[in-house]
Amino acid sequence: MTRSSFLERLEGASRANVATASRRTSVTYPEQFSYSLRNSIGPSTAEQVADLLCRDGEVPVWIDLTLTGYDLNYSYFNIRYSSRFEIDERWLRYKSAGHPPFQLMMSTPWPESKIR
Repeated sequence: MTRSSFLERLEGASRANVATASRRTSVTYPEQFSYSLRNSIGPSTAEQVADLLCRDGEVPVWIDLTLTGYDLNYSYFNIRYSSRFEIDERWLRYKSAGHPPFQLMMSTPWPESKIR
């Protein structure tokens, strides 16, 4: 997978996650995104995530993308990912979600989980 394709899928999955959360909560979440990887590395931009997870065309076979909070400027995501990396897209999971290898996890932050 190319780096640009990875970034497109990350952005698309992030937008889809925010849209789903907005429908569930009637909250308008910011469309600027910040990411933490495995609860330890972050905050990171999409570019930094691509630098870490897109390695010579190989990407994790699955990536869980969970919306965890928001503030006035950013929607915050936690990223967990497989330790197995693959160059062949046939092995990527979550194709039905439309953004393989990303799975949209539903830990919807309600208004009280707003980061102040």
